[in-house]
Amino acid sequence: MFLIGLNYWSKNGGPLMWRFFNEEIVDKELAQIRELGVDVIRAFVYWPDFQREPGKVDEEMLRRLGRFLDLAHKHDVGVYLTFIVGHMSGENWDPQWRGSRDFFELKSEVKVLIDTIVSRFRGHPAIRGWILSNELPIYATSSEDKVTDWIKEMSSLVKSLDGGHWVSTGDGCWGIMGAFNGFNPYRYKDYVDYMGPHFYTPDTDAIRHTIMPQLIIKACRGLGKPTILEEFGASSTLSSDEHIAGYYRTVLMGSLISGAVGAWGWCYSDFPLINQRPYSHHPHELRFGVTTIDWGVKPQGDELTRFSRLISTLGDVEPVEDPVALLIPSYVYWSYPFTSREESRKISTALLSSYVMLIQNGLNPRVIIEEPLTDGVIIEEGKTKISSDIKVLFLPCALRYLAQTQEEVRKFVERGGVAVISYCYGFWMNIDWAIKLDLYYNYPVLSDGLSTTIDNVNINVPAMGYTYDRAIAKVSGGDVLLKDSAGNPVIVYSNVGSGRVYFITYPLEYWLGLSPKPFENYDAYLLYNMILRREGVGASTPNKWVQVARLKSSRYNYTAYINHGWSDARINVSGVNIETGEKISGEYVLRGKDYLIVRE
Repeated sequence: MFLIGLNYWSKNGGPLMWRFFNEEIVDKELAQIRELGVDVIRAFVYWPDFQREPGKVDEEMLRRLGRFLDLAHKHDVGVYLTFIVGHMSGENWDPQWRGSRDFFELKSEVKVLIDTIVSRFRGHPAIRGWILSNELPIYATSSEDKVTDWIKEMSSLVKSLDGGHWVSTGDGCWGIMGAFNGFNPYRYKDYVDYMGPHFYTPDTDAIRHTIMPQLIIKACRGLGKPTILEEFGASSTLSSDEHIAGYYRTVLMGSLISGAVGAWGWCYSDFPLINQRPYSHHPHELRFGVTTIDWGVKPQGDELTRFSRLISTLGDVEPVEDPVALLIPSYVYWSYPFTSREESRKISTALLSSYVMLIQNGLNPRVIIEEPLTDGVIIEEGKTKISSDIKVLFLPCALRYLAQTQEEVRKFVERGGVAVISYCYGFWMNIDWAIKLDLYYNYPVLSDGLSTTIDNVNINVPAMGYTYDRAIAKVSGGDVLLKDSAGNPVIVYSNVGSGRVYFITYPLEYWLGLSPKPFENYDAYLLYNMILRREGVGASTPNKWVQVARLKSSRYNYTAYINHGWSDARINVSGVNIETGEKISGEYVLRGKDYLIVRE
């Protein structure tokens, strides 16, 4: 089941809704939420109102919460209830008794809040899950050990009181791609039931912008947990509602084909609260709603309804992933001695570029998370296992992978796998067992960019970054598959055991990641296509703006198409449009930022 959801505050009060609780308005709001096709809402306890004194929870607030849950059940809307707010919409909110004490020293007070609420409402039919906080890294953070201990303790408390509902953190999972804010998803993954990324990242490239959430979802899934895109959305102050609707379309469908089990928009309604903090000083926060202050439904709200109907038609489906994988180094989310956050960002930039190019080649790739070093000084063997059903493994701009992982890559290739590795200056990966490099020690060979031609298409990617980021590799071994315009090798390969290694001599993915519109302006995905075609993994070259993915149920096979561009795209389609029942055979015009699913 895919949970279509919204984050919810009543328009009558926002975070202060419990103080100004209006049962008639809340009832009407929940009725509208259900009419939109929404299954669940993420609701919030406003900490300063619920715990006015450190040793007790306000009884009137609990009564109002109970009435709220009754109304949610009346309208068949499930509730994931968040305990600590904490932070909300651009301001932090302390109970008046906190003083200057560190948040993580308030365990006993927080336990009173959690124990009281879970004990009272664990049997309520509206409750679907519990969430510890809202974006706690903004409100309070500390060392990873202290944060992880807090999550373990609070999650264990909830589970001891209610073992029948999911528990998660609400931190946003920003640590999975290098936030280093104390909340490391790898460390706390065993104490939660699902991962809940929050996503609002801007971008200048239309394709990269709406594919990016998919990589975050797959990275979270790579930790072995179900994943819900817990927050995504946009303010009508920052974009037209029509374009926000396009964003909702692509993110909702992208979440489904990436294997998420839900996606929850931020948020239900706009707010008329211009004289209330935090909206007075963060006025764009007034207009994130999928509905207006006068109860109108915005286009993005209509998209939730459309997607709800689509999910009802599909039933239980799961994505079909291709035997191609992207390997995410643990350096992205794990702090090793003498490594920096800047290095993590550099790696993340290259990973996203690689993922986009795999999408542009008609693939739904897997994501493998490298296991970090958590042992003592002596480590016996690598923990990162590359499954035998993966045929091609991508290691973009392989600046940092653990020595144990590098050995696993070598074994993977010897057993018959294919590894695609690209260069980046400071290249720590030893590949001389496959490709001989001709490098000068601490003397980079610089380039102004990559210029080459594939299938009569000119590819010109400018060099980006600081001086050393513009370095390319010279090779003295391997067979040349592609040369640049000056006759120098761009892609070389070598057979090793039963498998093969391809080496891209340019830091291609990193340069693309730093470019403002790389996937709009450069057809760099054709470099990957050349390798994939040669390896026979069935990669195609559809319209570069359109993502193609397969879904399956117990009865049917489906193909999903997502146009990540703003303009209409013409594609060839064969099958039945499951939204209209229309049979399509031949050219189909897929409008900008829209999707199509056909039954085969």
